[in-house]
Amino acid sequence: MISKNLYEVFTVQPFGGTDIKEAVEESLKISKKKDCIVSLSFNGVPLEIYPSTDIGKVVEEYHKKIRGSKEHP
Repeated sequence: MISKNLYEVFTVQPFGGTDIKEAVEESLKISKKKDCIVSLSFNGVPLEIYPSTDIGKVVEEYHKKIRGSKEHP
């Protein structure tokens, strides 16, 4: 069953000094509480968090994107 709120997107801006794992954890809490998609940009990398998001996978994906952008300026 797909919730109608999953079409609603909340955009959040992580506080300075927040690490990627903290940012994803907080976004996941919001996503689960509001049953919606949370969109954020962390160090220029766009991320979308869903209520079923796996924190570890998002963090790993983020690090791959960061490494890739440094290798290919």
